[in-house]
Amino acid sequence: MNTTSHFGRSVQHFRAQIRELGKAAERARDPELRRRLQDKARRLQERCEQEAEPALPSAG
Repeated sequence: MNTTSHFGRSVQHFRAQIRELGKAAERARDPELRRRLQDKARRLQERCEQEAEPALPSAG
């Protein structure tokens, strides 16, 4: 397995989790649960975006 295909599967997995958390938040009747699910989805989205960004060369 090459790194690119592994990375692609990881991103797909993150996105699927984000979608499921979003759906669960929409269904949640408890406002506190809804907020926690939305926060979790937001953190996962940020992590996904960070991992998707190419590494920047260090200024040295």
